[in-house]
Amino acid sequence: MPDITGFETQGRRKQEILILLDGEPWEKLDAETVVRQGLRQGMALDRAAQERLLAADHAVRARKAAAGYCARGPRTRRELERYLKQRGYSAAATRSALEILSDSGTLDETRSADAVIARRRRGGYGPRR
Repeated sequence: MPDITGFETQGRRKQEILILLDGEPWEKLDAETVVRQGLRQGMALDRAAQERLLAADHAVRARKAAAGYCARGPRTRRELERYLKQRGYSAAATRSALEILSDSGTLDETRSADAVIARRRRGGYGPRR
């Protein structure tokens, strides 16, 4: 069973961390994943633990991508699902990301509908037309 022998920050903003298993590069994980999973030097990672880490990292990255997309304007759940699918995120990671964003209020169907209605009214597409 391989042990974590070190961490190396990657990227300009130090958002990714390369995990070294037995001195060899294994995988780049998001910094949030490393902190939330409590990774530390000397920790043993069997195959199942590695798979769980990768799944957790995928979910964190999906949530961050969806939140960034929502920051540009209100989005519906369906829009976010399509956006994440196009970027190659798994169904489980997408589900997890959407659940977290919905619980936090970032994903709000009512706000999205209101924005569409307001945009259409400004463009002259009201109920009388």
